[in-house]
Amino acid sequence: SGSNKPRYPSLSQVLRAKKQTLEIIPVSSLEEIERRQILVRYLHPEKVRAGLVLQGTPREKAEQLTALFLEKGLLA
Repeated sequence: SGSNKPRYPSLSQVLRAKKQTLEIIPVSSLEEIERRQILVRYLHPEKVRAGLVLQGTPREKAEQLTALFLEKGLLA
């Protein structure tokens, strides 16, 4: 009840922010950072089709699904 409501700054905060100056740092003045990681290779994951299509009437499908859940240990 309010966790997703945006918080807007007050007028005094907006006016104070307008008076602030931005410090601009040129990129050339920054030191180059040493790379800590080296990319050796990039592979896409293999496509795996592990889907299962249940056949039969809705009752048979429900029984197959229940048996599958019991087999996998998802139901006790």
